[in-house]
Amino acid sequence: MRRIFLAAAMCAAVGGVANADPDVRTLANSCAICHGTDGKPPRDGLDRLAGMRASEFIDEMREMQDDPTEGRLMSVIARGYSDAEIRAMAAYFAKLP
Repeated sequence: MRRIFLAAAMCAAVGGVANADPDVRTLANSCAICHGTDGKPPRDGLDRLAGMRASEFIDEMREMQDDPTEGRLMSVIARGYSDAEIRAMAAYFAKLP
């Protein structure tokens, strides 16, 4: 429930991601606060998710889920997603230019 609230709050803060299933858009919008709307980061140093190969996205998310560094923000965020949600976001971002 907390993840849904966070994703909805971030979605409201940064605007919607167009042309996707509403559930996938909500998940993708949770990334927008750091990685930019539509996976295009607003500044250097942050990973571009748009156009990332789905397999790479999945591998990186799983790696972060398994990261023993509890204080690392992305590790905490990654642990909140199921395998199905990660696969859906991977497919979504892979289709973006």
